[in-house]
Amino acid sequence: MDGITAPPAGGCSDTDRVGPAEASALNATTAMKAHLGEAGSAVMRFSESRHAFSLDLILIPSACRGAGLGTALIHRLL
Repeated sequence: MDGITAPPAGGCSDTDRVGPAEASALNATTAMKAHLGEAGSAVMRFSESRHAFSLDLILIPSACRGAGLGTALIHRLL
C-alpha cells in the first residue's frame, strides 16, 4: 500500500455537511487514496475531532474486493 497519500492539511472541510454547532467541534475530515493501476483507486475518508475519531467511508473497486485492501487502509491509518 505504498501508493496511499493524504491531502494537505486543511484540504478538506466538513462544515458544509453538519450544522454550525457540530462544525465548531470538528478538527478535520481527511481522505487517503491508494492507486491500484488499471483497477482504479481505493478511497478512505475519516473525521477527527477533539473527542472522537470516525471512519466515514471506504470505497474499494469491485475488481479488488476480497483482496484485503480495506483492512490494509484501516491498519495504515491506525
